[in-house]
Amino acid sequence: MRTTTTVWLGMMMATIGLLLAGCGTAEEEPGSVSPSGTPETLGGQMADANQITAMEGQLKEEQADYLRLAEQYKEATGESLKGIELSPEEAKVLSEKLANEEDVTYEGLIKDIIAKQENIDNLRAEMEELKSRLPLPVTVQRGDTHYGIAMDYLTNQIGLTEEEAKKAIEKALITDRLVPGHEIWNFYENGVYGTAVTQGSARVSPYFLNVQYEKKITGERDAALDQAAHLQAELEILEHQRDELTAELEQLEILHEEVVTERDVLHEENVVMETHMSSAHYYVDTQANLRADGVVKVGGKKLKDYDPALFIYEVDLREEDTIILAASAFGKKNIIGAELLPKELYIKNQDYTVDTSNKQRTSIRLYNTHKFENQNFVIVVR
Repeated sequence: MRTTTTVWLGMMMATIGLLLAGCGTAEEEPGSVSPSGTPETLGGQMADANQITAMEGQLKEEQADYLRLAEQYKEATGESLKGIELSPEEAKVLSEKLANEEDVTYEGLIKDIIAKQENIDNLRAEMEELKSRLPLPVTVQRGDTHYGIAMDYLTNQIGLTEEEAKKAIEKALITDRLVPGHEIWNFYENGVYGTAVTQGSARVSPYFLNVQYEKKITGERDAALDQAAHLQAELEILEHQRDELTAELEQLEILHEEVVTERDVLHEENVVMETHMSSAHYYVDTQANLRADGVVKVGGKKLKDYDPALFIYEVDLREEDTIILAASAFGKKNIIGAELLPKELYIKNQDYTVDTSNKQRTSIRLYNTHKFENQNFVIVVR
């Protein structure tokens, strides 16, 4: 069935090429050089361009065959081959396996895959050779139209007036169904304009878009077109690429969630760190208790060596600068005074003040707050 449909497709492409090449009424001068810069006749140029289109269809068939072989390889070995053809790295690995007689059970399958890749490479080389014989095509960008590209070519490169260009375009076959990456080939010779559209770097071919458009318009399935081998192959490739993109999207979503989680954790850690760095850290108790716990030396004026974990209270100096001490928290009826240690570092009535006007709730106000940021001190309550 593939051979029949491929031949049918080739005939159809050739017919289109003849229609395009035969547009216009001017007589061609034998052996004339076209304004596009090649010594070929317009008909020969169109034939090459249409041959590229046909070969793009053949390439899709080869890539679809490769996908089926890749699926068989995955089922047999558990190893996946990425994309719609072998990457250079994958080709090297498979060739080494074959040369080293590894996995001899799958030797035939590996040979088929490597041979399929050779077919793909040969087709690409033939297409590049054809392209080298033609003027450079225009690569379609977002917003481009076939008509606009044709007008630009005929008026700016060939030198026709706008009216002459319009008349030439009216006799050619142009399409409104383009996507970025398609390549438009423009030819002009002896008053005749010819053009062809090939797939280029786009994901879908112009032929595929035309078929899909016709189905949408008529609502009918054209059996002959549905059975065209390269259309089916192109559909398989697009479905494969869709599945790969879906898998990549799922991985990106997982990665995004991990990054968001990590960002939130880092943000929380940063907030905690900023708060710690901007806070004064202290421990408070009566002089008797501090001496009994070994925090201060005998006499109650000097700190002993202490564990940093001792300073369990803190005040965020970005928001407040006052510490309130309730007498009841220390088993006292009244607080008659308080002092900060180490005494040589924090000077009363200069770095801080103690307000005992309310002896049941004494307040300590910190001045020169930069001296207290991320620092540890002890409050001795009397």
